[in-house]
Amino acid sequence: MRKSKLLAITLCCLIFAVSWVVSVEAAEITAPSNLTAVAVSMSQINLTWTDNSNNESGFKIERAEGSNGYTEIAVVDNVTAFSDTGLAANTTYTYRVRAYNSSGDSDYSNEYSATTTGAVPAAPAYLTATAVSSSRIDLTWNDYSSNESGFKIERKIAGGSYTQIATVGANATSYNDTGLADNTKYYYRVLAYNSSGNSAYSNEVNVATGTVPAAPSDLTATVLSSTIITLTWDDNSSNETGFIIERKKAGGSYTQIATVDANTTTCTISGLAGNTKYYYRVLAYNSSGNSVYSNEVNVTTGTVPAAPSDLTATVLSSTSIMLTWDDNSSNETDFIVERKEAGGSYTRVATIDANTTSYTDYGLTDNTKYYYRVLAYNSYGDSEYSNEESATTYSSVEVLIKLYIGQSTYYVNDQSKTMDTSPLIRENRTVLPIRFIAEAIGASVTWNDSEEKVTISLKDKVIELWIDKNIARINGQYMLIDPANPNVTPIIIPPGRTMLPLRFIAESLGSKVDWDQDKQEVTVTYPAP
Repeated sequence: MRKSKLLAITLCCLIFAVSWVVSVEAAEITAPSNLTAVAVSMSQINLTWTDNSNNESGFKIERAEGSNGYTEIAVVDNVTAFSDTGLAANTTYTYRVRAYNSSGDSDYSNEYSATTTGAVPAAPAYLTATAVSSSRIDLTWNDYSSNESGFKIERKIAGGSYTQIATVGANATSYNDTGLADNTKYYYRVLAYNSSGNSAYSNEVNVATGTVPAAPSDLTATVLSSTIITLTWDDNSSNETGFIIERKKAGGSYTQIATVDANTTTCTISGLAGNTKYYYRVLAYNSSGNSVYSNEVNVTTGTVPAAPSDLTATVLSSTSIMLTWDDNSSNETDFIVERKEAGGSYTRVATIDANTTSYTDYGLTDNTKYYYRVLAYNSYGDSEYSNEESATTYSSVEVLIKLYIGQSTYYVNDQSKTMDTSPLIRENRTVLPIRFIAEAIGASVTWNDSEEKVTISLKDKVIELWIDKNIARINGQYMLIDPANPNVTPIIIPPGRTMLPLRFIAESLGSKVDWDQDKQEVTVTYPAP
């Protein structure tokens, strides 16, 4: 009995010892460490860790998303890496790992978080290509993504491989490809990209660059006048839209001055300066660009004569006026004389030989004012006009005026008329209201109150006199009213009537004045016989 009891105690101790050994063995599975997680795309994160035990059967991998708890996502063999795929883009995941064997699980490794990358952009579409010149193609496309970093443009020629030629920024929808070869077909495609990768390619397009026209040649320039030249050239192209003409002066830079249509081989240039050297060149152009330039030509415009000056007009009779002028040029071919009447337009009345300085205009109308101007001309053009000069032919109808000292009645061609104030004798000279005499012969009279000045105008004569002054001004020239009697002046008599010296005014206007002492009669004949 005692022996049986001892055996039972020994057996119990043996069972306890075995259990203790087993539990110690299970507790000795060491947890993995140095867990890391790296997002390699928008749907994959790669994990790595350090294996610190030699008795594990494998590893259990757990994952948490946001505030959600951990869930086991994989059990792997005795490895130290795992790729977690099928994830959501732009999402943060947290991981932990532990080892296990038949006896149980180790402690957890450290936790590690990683965020998947964003989505790749949507592909651009509707790519188009337009050849705008022989060396440039413009691309456009539709942007269907909102998360691209930019776009990559690729190009190839027929039989070649695509290569990237440019990148443009986000939201761009065009690109201009320059520096291309003319008359060459190019192929293009575009993709969008961001940090997550590249989109699919757009549609492929192709287009050929154009061909610029051949350059014009044999440019020549011909002088037509001092202000006009004509250019001609040979058209060596069949595809030009037109021609561009450029010009410069010596030491200057070329500027475009004109364009002409396709197939044109001449251009007339006007508005030039006389006696000036100009340089010209021409190119052809079309939508693909410009040709090279033609040869350069230069030409010097001619010189028009200097304008004549100091034109004067002198009345010779009721039907003729003589003109004289100064000839200021040495290269005129002729002079042209032009004439008009008041309110009319100038017309040519004569062409006079070079070096001539006078001309008499016959066959005019009596008592008529004519205006004249003269210019010189040669094969290069006309000079400026001379000064304008006017003259009034004599009247062919005689006006006979009779008046009497102290009487208000006077006679014009035997017709009785009445003055408002009778003629008087002052300083042994007849003075009177001159308006009545002036109007009878067609002159006008005006009064300037501030200057106390009377102005009488008839044809080409203007006479100015001042109250109480013994000088007058005729056509701008000052002179004494009466050199024999300096006391003769215009006067004002009560009740404020202006009285002027008759003889001085009448004779200055081309009249003859006679005095009959016995009759106290003054006779004025206009025009003077």
